[in-house]
Amino acid sequence: MHSHSIPAYPFPRVDVAVSIGYNSEHKKDVVTINGNVTTVADMGKDALRTLVANVARELGYTQETGFDPDGFILNLNINSQSKEIALHADNGAAADSRPCYGYACNETSLYLPKSAVLAKGISDALDAEFYSTDSILGPDGKTQVTVQYKDGRTVVHNAVIHVQHKGARYPTILENELKKYLKGVLELATEDAEVNMRLFRKGGPRTDKGQSGTKTLMYGEAVPNGGGVFWGLDPTKPEFYGTAVARQIAKSIVANGLAERCKVHVAYFMGSKEPRVFIESSPDDDIRWLLAPQKIPSLFPLIPAEAIQEYGLRNPATISSIIDDGFIGNAELPWERIVSL
Repeated sequence: MHSHSIPAYPFPRVDVAVSIGYNSEHKKDVVTINGNVTTVADMGKDALRTLVANVARELGYTQETGFDPDGFILNLNINSQSKEIALHADNGAAADSRPCYGYACNETSLYLPKSAVLAKGISDALDAEFYSTDSILGPDGKTQVTVQYKDGRTVVHNAVIHVQHKGARYPTILENELKKYLKGVLELATEDAEVNMRLFRKGGPRTDKGQSGTKTLMYGEAVPNGGGVFWGLDPTKPEFYGTAVARQIAKSIVANGLAERCKVHVAYFMGSKEPRVFIESSPDDDIRWLLAPQKIPSLFPLIPAEAIQEYGLRNPATISSIIDDGFIGNAELPWERIVSL
């Protein structure tokens, strides 16, 4: 609900420079939205209440599944964005200081770790079942896949699947039905992989407080987290465009056959337009020519204003695609395009 809320707001077309730095908390039937927003749109309580209610309904939440769209309390603490921060963004520079990471490997056709692809595949399959007619699943749940690297091979150790249900089946029957339904996805794993199904009925904000911010930790333990989240999907924040450009650099290096796996670290500094770029790969990979001055900047949009423009980070279609299908491995997103090197 957090990632869908503010980005789903119908900001007017004239408001092309909307800047959003917000977070929200959902606990039981109380929603709290805090933040700094620069916009000409109506950010009043009635408008935001309608927005939150509509998002909750679209996600499938009802009073029975963990959140009542018609009976929640809304708390607001919204102010204008800092003029000093806004000045940097208006000048096309970084509006914050942040290390951002991108990663790619040749384990899968998406140039992502097998664990990430499997976890996403299971989630997508459950999502499709949830939105099918007369589904007995609820909107809450998560997946986790653990892999081991042995002798150059990726071995799936286990998959843990948390699924909310509506109690229309006995748990053991439902578990067997779900495993059968997920068979096509789970067959991507090794035969020895253990599958643990965790079924629950009570979910949503009533059972576990959630706080906004889609985490920038998307590659599993292969890549460190830069400490940021996609706060309100604000395109002026480094973790947004920095994570995108770092991913495109890493993916292009691996896709061009220059490395089997690659980690890219892009560090932005508030008020600066040119970040520091560090590339990590195997010592046997010959990518030193990429580190020549101006080589990376000539191939990829490192300057914040250029990245925001080239990646369409103010485009509602881009935001919708991120929300619906993720920030990484989503072929519809511009930064997944492979640059010829």
